[in-house]
Amino acid sequence: MSISGTVKVRCPGCGSAHDAVLVQSINARDQPALVEKLLAGELNVLVCSCGRRTLLEATLLFHDPEHAYFCQACPGGEAAMASGARAFVTIAHSQATCRLVPSHNALFEKVLILRAGLDDAVLEVLKVLLLASRGDELDRVLLFAKVDRDAGHLIWQLPDQHRTIASPFDGYTKLAATLRATPAGELRIDRAWAIEAARALTESGS
Repeated sequence: MSISGTVKVRCPGCGSAHDAVLVQSINARDQPALVEKLLAGELNVLVCSCGRRTLLEATLLFHDPEHAYFCQACPGGEAAMASGARAFVTIAHSQATCRLVPSHNALFEKVLILRAGLDDAVLEVLKVLLLASRGDELDRVLLFAKVDRDAGHLIWQLPDQHRTIASPFDGYTKLAATLRATPAGELRIDRAWAIEAARALTESGS
């Protein structure tokens, strides 16, 4: 089921008061329309008559029961992430995949990865390897966009350059075959985690 409510907010552009619907939980099987709104960037967005569009950053839990998958966006820094981790302890699905992310944009990417049928741990490590091969800083934002299996490519976004790049899907396949399985209970599969995983992979192959 979906959990939502009405909150009173002010437009940061003009200061006008609004009653806005805030969705805090999505069930992908039962509310596919909400998933589409999330992917379209239209979920939990305040649209003011002044023309300003504002994302209402709040805790948002995405649940796909068909894939036994949970991902919770916890805006608000480490305190919010710690609170999200405690909440996941109560989920009585030992075989479920659970993820914590710091923003709605990060949740958006996780949902795209899930829809593509890919492993987010493999993709995060692949990001690090791609950035290193390009000579980029490892903290540069690189986002998964889609997989083109007909062309044999993964498509990535470089938001700071407003463009996409492609990498061979074969690279993903080879990495998936060599990367150690993600430890059970690992909630934060992010850049910091991937850098350590890539380092361990490099050291094991040296």
